[in-house]
Amino acid sequence: MVTLKAQEILTRILTFGVLAATLFLEAWKSSEPINAPKMLVLSTCGLSALFVIGASWNQNLWRRYKPALIALIVFFFFCTASVVFSENSYLVGLFGTKGRSTGLITYFSLALLFVAAVMVQSKRAYEGIVRFLLIAGVTNIVYNLMYMFGFDPIPWNNPYGTILGTFGNPNFISSFLGIVVSVLFAFTISGENKRIVRILAASIIPIAFYQIIYSHSIQGIFVSLIGSATVLYFFIRSKWESRNLQFAYLITVFSVGLISVMGMLQKGPLASLIYKTSVSLRGEYWAAGLNMGMNNPLTGIGLDSYGNWYRLYRRPSAMILPGPSIVSDSAHNVFIDFFASGGFPLLIAYISIQALVLISIWRILKSGRSFSVTPVSLVAAWLGYTSQSVISINQIGLAVWGWVLGGAIIGYSLLENKVVTEQPKTKKPAKVIKVGRSEAAVSLAAIVGLLVGFLIALPPVRTDMAWRSALKVGNAGAVEAAMNMWPHNQRTLNAGIVLFANNGLPEKALEYARLDVKENGESFVSWYTLYQLEGVSDTEKAKIYKKLHQLDPLNPEFSK
Repeated sequence: MVTLKAQEILTRILTFGVLAATLFLEAWKSSEPINAPKMLVLSTCGLSALFVIGASWNQNLWRRYKPALIALIVFFFFCTASVVFSENSYLVGLFGTKGRSTGLITYFSLALLFVAAVMVQSKRAYEGIVRFLLIAGVTNIVYNLMYMFGFDPIPWNNPYGTILGTFGNPNFISSFLGIVVSVLFAFTISGENKRIVRILAASIIPIAFYQIIYSHSIQGIFVSLIGSATVLYFFIRSKWESRNLQFAYLITVFSVGLISVMGMLQKGPLASLIYKTSVSLRGEYWAAGLNMGMNNPLTGIGLDSYGNWYRLYRRPSAMILPGPSIVSDSAHNVFIDFFASGGFPLLIAYISIQALVLISIWRILKSGRSFSVTPVSLVAAWLGYTSQSVISINQIGLAVWGWVLGGAIIGYSLLENKVVTEQPKTKKPAKVIKVGRSEAAVSLAAIVGLLVGFLIALPPVRTDMAWRSALKVGNAGAVEAAMNMWPHNQRTLNAGIVLFANNGLPEKALEYARLDVKENGESFVSWYTLYQLEGVSDTEKAKIYKKLHQLDPLNPEFSK
């Protein structure tokens, strides 16, 4: 166990981190308002947690949390390997692509928050995580109501015509609200809570569910049903000892779930109600991701690099639906994304982490039959997140909950079961272990970690702000200065090239197009932009044409 001071600081980091990563966005000065700012929050909190744990480290921590620590070390190792061996720019692997930001910094930070949630070992901390989940949920509900009544305080372009929450996409806010609904349901039926709390929770549920429907995304409906079904199972288990009743309930839930899945696949009685064209699209995206992993089984194609390789690995059927010009930068399945990114090693590492959480849920079930709102909420919310991760993208505002809730479940199970690591037998007198450092040292470590984490993730946010500022100024010099800022961003480079080409600066466009293909040699978009520019000789165009066919072999536009 970490020291009491470290426990206190880790609790603050976790509760602030999940709330800030959910709510924080920057749409006033950035062209990418969602994920880059959220990555900045993650890195700041994750590195702070790392420094706090390091400042209070002792050998008992390794013995007590060995399985979780080993799984996380292996996961980070193979994430790093996928970046090192990727043919894409190391900047993509480190910071992620613009609009996703799920590179090495993000996953390292998520893993650190996972470890912090395991080690904090405090019921107060786990109660705080659940409470801050509800705070983030209510904040989004209020913001959604403002939008629905015609007032959106966030100055961004909303192409969806529906609620976005603080996630920038109706699917993500729908899923998050589904998680919130399941936790509110736990609070509603829990006898631990005061009557006013139960009434308040019950009154928010229909508002949240209406917003899920208003979002036109069915993800939230399924997430809320899965989470609420989990809550109800815990409740039934606490009220009735009959195993037959519990078994009958699980069979019923499983049957309904199976029929629903069949409906999503255009089969069964619910097909006309549930099926959407997006399901077929996901099938193509999944198949491409599986092809990436199977063809690169040891290191994958690199973190957040799916978009560069989709054209090469898509199936012939993808030429029909979604069509040759429609691409994706994610498999829309977190497990397949990891398989594509890092091959079998990274997939197995991620599955191992999920397995540890499932084992911990089993331990919580074995520890007693009472209905306690905190562990029930943690389990229901995590299962809700995990269910949506099978059909959606690893968006940072949602992913932070999956990792922190998973770590909290493991930590809570250890706390509930009072697992004590035995000291190794030795003939020598027991050596006294210093359990930590001074409180001042731990506090200082937290501050240093905050600064380090902030500085690590700041560059892409800074360059993005410079890019938006340059666009407002409309000056070629400002645009060029923003394009030259480190780290170079493929989408920004491409947008700048197009601006130069369309505004009478073909030499500048050609200069930066060559830089783009040099840094992003496996990007179809980069080569295609160069192919279309003035000043490219016929001989060079012929070579580029062959490269485009190599990167997109099924596209009839670039057939041999």
